[in-house]
Amino acid sequence: MVSLSTLGAQAFTNTSQREIILNACSLACGFAGNFFLLLNFTGRVRYIVALPLSILFWYLACGIVSLL
Repeated sequence: MVSLSTLGAQAFTNTSQREIILNACSLACGFAGNFFLLLNFTGRVRYIVALPLSILFWYLACGIVSLL
């Protein structure tokens, strides 16, 4: 009988380098989108600039994840 912890470890060892890179890029895009929202809330970036950039980065993050 195979335990659940062994199955979880096997799932992580079977991930390819491509999936790890795509997840890292998606995470970076999501972080950038949130960062622009934070800059908007603190008043360092104007709303007209921050909103399209945050939307763009979130679309990129979702698009990258959907490639997986």
